[in-house]
Amino acid sequence: MTKNLDLDPNEIVVRVLVRLERELLDRPKMDSDDFLRRKQYRGSIKAESGISVMRRRLITDQAIFQRVASTRKRLVLGLASCRVTALKLAGFKFSINVAHPEHVSLRCPACDMSDPFTGSACKSVGVDDLECCPFFDRADPLNLLEKFSEYEAPILRTFE
Repeated sequence: MTKNLDLDPNEIVVRVLVRLERELLDRPKMDSDDFLRRKQYRGSIKAESGISVMRRRLITDQAIFQRVASTRKRLVLGLASCRVTALKLAGFKFSINVAHPEHVSLRCPACDMSDPFTGSACKSVGVDDLECCPFFDRADPLNLLEKFSEYEAPILRTFE
């Protein structure tokens, strides 16, 4: 089990590109908005901690789509990938949940690594305002758009 928790530098992580159907014409390709941290995670009042990516060696693309779709029948989804090495060289931090080692929370280089399950969202070290996190910045100051490569453009997918 511990072996799955260690990120290999050559390992590939995948970011899901999610769109609303009405966005498909305006956002047909990966863009910097695909790497934004949400201030309200899944309808809660808590902010997302980091950016979710999946470990390609532990989960298939189809399983990723099924997981994101959950109970929805139609969803616009695509995929982008990056080697862990590129993220480590840029100083990113990683948080892996032992119960779900296929999921990685990508954290910014200045992250205090707070655990969202303890009730506090992560933020930059020495800063009280979590909105100082560069993942909230639409300008993509951490240049994730350049580090990831889209390999499946967002398209409308249907699920049973």
